[in-house]
Amino acid sequence: MAKSGDNPPAIHSIRLRGPAWLIGSDADQKECSRSRIKTPCDIEIADRDDELRYSVQRSFGSPTGLEEQQKVEMHFSEFKNAVTILINGAAVSGKEVAIEKSFRIDVTEILKERNTLAVVFEMPGRFGEVELQIPN
Repeated sequence: MAKSGDNPPAIHSIRLRGPAWLIGSDADQKECSRSRIKTPCDIEIADRDDELRYSVQRSFGSPTGLEEQQKVEMHFSEFKNAVTILINGAAVSGKEVAIEKSFRIDVTEILKERNTLAVVFEMPGRFGEVELQIPN
């Protein structure tokens, strides 16, 4: 039986849902196509160009009111065929992306006031749930 003092710390979650961009880029990373989507969603393009690399991009603000020692993690779930995750242009993912389960990335040191999350996919893919999580 757990004691009242044994409760795990509460986590403040901020869901990153809603509008995003599905972008097709060529080998030189020149944007060739762009369409608005709502996340979370399945990603399948019937007439896709196999020469293009497809990504979902979304902007978000950094949480405010953080104390100096507070950590911020990005929690991902229900992703499928994601190849790379980038935040503000820097790759932050490893092989865990290919696994269709939940995983977290510590983003404390790389967040700016305004941020861009980009997830590169192999088709078909799924852009699942994304949350910023801040332990209290």
